[in-house]
Amino acid sequence: MGLGAYHIGAINQLVHVELAPTFEFRLACVVPLWTDVQSACASSMKRHVLIEGERPARVMNADDAVAHGSLLAGIDRPVQRVALCLYDYEQDELTRTFVRRANDGRVSVQIFDDLTAALRWLGA
Repeated sequence: MGLGAYHIGAINQLVHVELAPTFEFRLACVVPLWTDVQSACASSMKRHVLIEGERPARVMNADDAVAHGSLLAGIDRPVQRVALCLYDYEQDELTRTFVRRANDGRVSVQIFDDLTAALRWLGA
């Protein structure tokens, strides 16, 4: 699998995205990811998204983190809530910048390292 590899499916009332072990958080990888997530939400009429990944690499600078957050903030339909459940992923200031910027729009975004907490937040 490539750097931006992922699999999109459904679990109950959620769109579920499984990030490949090689997935990297870089703009070139997240732009197609969010395009595909929006399409999956629209076609399935689901508005909550669970993204799971094990220790994804972070290849972004501050401008990239703002651009990534702005991409999510600009989504106006149909996604409503996104829980990123990232195992063994240490949040830093870039992560917090991304989350703050992403939450400036109509999408609510949170990052978790615990699946139960992520599902609870999504209402699943």
